[in-house]
Amino acid sequence: MNSSYVSLINLSDTILQGAFISRELFTSIEEVIFSKKKVLLLYNKRWYGRLFSCNDCAYYWKCPFCDVAYSYHTHPKKTLICHQCNNTIDLPISCPECSSHNIVSKWIGIQQIFTDLVRLFPTANIIRLDSDIKKEWGNLYWWIESADIIIGTDMANSIHNNNIVLTSFLLLESEFTIPDYRIEEKIYLQITSALKYGSHVLIQTYLKDSSFIDICLEWNYKSFFQYCLQMRKKYWYPPYGNLIHLFVQDKSQWIVKDIIWKLSNKIQSLQQEMQLNDFSFFYDRDIWDKRANDWIQKIVLKWTDAEIILSLLQIEILRNRQVHIERR
Repeated sequence: MNSSYVSLINLSDTILQGAFISRELFTSIEEVIFSKKKVLLLYNKRWYGRLFSCNDCAYYWKCPFCDVAYSYHTHPKKTLICHQCNNTIDLPISCPECSSHNIVSKWIGIQQIFTDLVRLFPTANIIRLDSDIKKEWGNLYWWIESADIIIGTDMANSIHNNNIVLTSFLLLESEFTIPDYRIEEKIYLQITSALKYGSHVLIQTYLKDSSFIDICLEWNYKSFFQYCLQMRKKYWYPPYGNLIHLFVQDKSQWIVKDIIWKLSNKIQSLQQEMQLNDFSFFYDRDIWDKRANDWIQKIVLKWTDAEIILSLLQIEILRNRQVHIERR
């Protein structure tokens, strides 16, 4: 356990002792606790929607425009929606990889995993780090020092402790549900950080074939760098293009809707006038996000030089204090 390396557990080929606690992980945790060291378990509870995937081969549906996972929604009807560009497709009835009809939406809360850990390791000191206990983070240092097992969401990614000798992604594909084209890079950096501090990194997944996982196991930075550049070039992400989000936020849902409608019409007119056939933009129509009692919708501009469009929208943006620009 003292050497730094990356290993993989295929959850389809193992026995689960609890929620995403494989037999191999259970044994590894026992060894770490016996050696008086610490375990860090990472699980992305902050899903923007349930992951819709094949239960036989772990294939999951991704947006062809954004290369991020679709999220499963049941309202107003059952659909798969890309939370980056709002592209929507009907629920598939079979898997394109293995033709299976065993299609499911996967979601398990971190509380269930915590409960199973307490059952499996009754004498261990187990702490949970997520948004539910954020107000108590003043005691974080002492919690970590006294803990045997730490389970956390992305909030736990910044934890560095030389006594953590085992770091495990409980379900790697749960990370991919975040609508961010940089998510694979963030995962890679998390693994790098864990290895730097001398931790064994154990990746659990249902995915059977993944070039990203292969690169992680090989641990070749040059291969990973080339992989990221290929993906960015294919989908017009920086440095090959601009990705700009225009967020519209207001306490009135109808004000937000009106501004989104006017901005999108203006962008469509510019697209036609300038004959920008390769320019693409998307905007939320039916997805509503509410934060701090404000309604939020967004417009996404993606192009080789989307700053041109942004400059032509300056009057509309300045006129509406509800519009905020975010470059990604």
